Amino acid sequence: QGDTVSVGDTVFTSGLGGNFPRQLLIGQIIEADRKDYELYQSAIVQPTVDFDHLEAVLIITDFEPI
Repeated sequence: QGDTVSVGDTVFTSGLGGNFPRQLLIGQIIEADRKDYELYQSAIVQPTVDFDHLEAVLIITDFEPI
């Protein structure tokens, strides 16, 4: 809540919750919105991957959830 997101920031997985490893690149913020009276910010993230032209996928097999 205390951090501000900005256009151009990169977004990574946090690893919290144990579903995904920490620091996997998700994408880049292309639009951000913050209102002083709200407790959250919203953003539109452009994925790093072009899913329409995906040809290879890396599967993580040794990840152990928390």
